[in-house]
Amino acid sequence: MRSTPAWRSRVLSTLVAVAVAGAAMPSPAGAEPSAEDIERARELYENGVSLFEEGSYQGAVLAFQRAYELSEDNNLLYNIALAYDRLGEFERAIEYLDRYRALAPKSERAELERRKKSLVKRLEKQQETEAGAPEPDDDEPTDDAPTDDEPTDDEITPPPASPRDDRQFPPAAGALLGTAVVGLGLGIGFGVSSLRHSRSAEQGCTGAGDDLYCLSSSGDDLRRGRTHGIVADVSFAVGAAATVGMVIVLALAARKRKRSGDTALVPVPARAGGGLALARRF
Repeated sequence: MRSTPAWRSRVLSTLVAVAVAGAAMPSPAGAEPSAEDIERARELYENGVSLFEEGSYQGAVLAFQRAYELSEDNNLLYNIALAYDRLGEFERAIEYLDRYRALAPKSERAELERRKKSLVKRLEKQQETEAGAPEPDDDEPTDDAPTDDEPTDDEITPPPASPRDDRQFPPAAGALLGTAVVGLGLGIGFGVSSLRHSRSAEQGCTGAGDDLYCLSSSGDDLRRGRTHGIVADVSFAVGAAATVGMVIVLALAARKRKRSGDTALVPVPARAGGGLALARRF
């Protein structure tokens, strides 16, 4: 594959978009691959990239298939389809493209449908050519290389990758956040009410020291002010404790994500044909 400045720019833009968009996406259900499997899948993916760029498409298929078995990253299905396309094995390319389409988001359907139509047309043309060609001699080597009717850049432009990402806001943190908001809200409300009743009680009293005389309603205001003050203090304490707990939960979740990391295997187009790139988040 040719590595031009335009190609490098498109790869960088794609990786940045994947890193930003993937941050808000939830993890898929089911067992997660182990760290060893992810690392091995990354190595196999890089081998596949090198083989693809060298034109060793059959080797690239084997590397991508094994990487998919270890990581179960759906983007590798698209990569396998690209490699089979380059081999001229359009039936297999359609098969893996359909497997990717079955798991792709709705926003990618139009582009994937256009891609499949292109493969079907080239398969039909290939079958017509083979039907009209004479049977080759046993001693004559066959050529499995793809024809000149290779796809253009537009035809191999892959849809945005949908990498697997850890949840950024755990449910426990959400519950603690709700508790903190309620606690602080009640604390503010009862605090204001306590202050209002206390001031009302003071306004109903005259004199000073032992000669202080108050209206009967002032006693009620004073009792309410004290009660509301206690409720406000308790609410503030609950809200503060919930806030501290939320911070701890988020810190532990961030530490876990940093320790485990995540690897996204992403297909990326190149000017001279299909290209691939690896995006990894820490």
